[in-house]
Amino acid sequence: MEVSWGSCSFVLMAFPQRIWQSARWGLIGALSGIAFTYLPDNRMKLVLFEGGSALLLETPEGHRALWLSGDRALPSGELGRWLGPFDRHLDPVIAEGEAATRGGAWLQAHYPVRHILGGESPFPRGLQAEMGGVRLRAIPGGWTMGSSRQRALITRYRMVEKGTSADPVIALKDERQGLAAAQQANAWGLLVGGAPAGRAAGAVSGPRHGWHAQDRRWIAAWTDGEIWRIGLGP
Repeated sequence: MEVSWGSCSFVLMAFPQRIWQSARWGLIGALSGIAFTYLPDNRMKLVLFEGGSALLLETPEGHRALWLSGDRALPSGELGRWLGPFDRHLDPVIAEGEAATRGGAWLQAHYPVRHILGGESPFPRGLQAEMGGVRLRAIPGGWTMGSSRQRALITRYRMVEKGTSADPVIALKDERQGLAAAQQANAWGLLVGGAPAGRAAGAVSGPRHGWHAQDRRWIAAWTDGEIWRIGLGP
């Protein structure tokens, strides 16, 4: 059957197999992207947005927590793309400081937010939240996030609670603070939201691997409970 639509009939008749193959692989790629980004897949995901403005955690069961640093504008557009069109809920939004608290109020007006934690006062030491198989715990200097076999540290500061250990450290501010915290936690990896340390990084015995969100819309880390993998955004 011939289909005519202006001058397009020749192209459709001349290259039907090529068009179908392109459309098929494009559809497969789109569905794969949707599955990785939007659907629970038994992996724990961490997405650090440019400049360390926010950090999104998604548990294997689909629970979500969002940290706001308050140091830069909320990445509302990029956050919306990661949350996707189907289920845009956030369980706790964790905000430290006045600017971050204002960002939490904006989120509450635009997304289904179940709880907002934070404000001007520091979080009580030992505050805990259970999200499926992931436990969040407030410590002096940040938060620890642990599952059965993996442990991460989220911080905006150079120093954290003595005795803290982590696999990766996620530094919402600059690399200098992150390097000091990663050294203290004996971490193998560091994800940095803020500015790189430059030559100063060489003076610190830090983690074996480091990734920066500066000049990228996001960087992501995800784990199946055994191995951590890193993805770099555009």
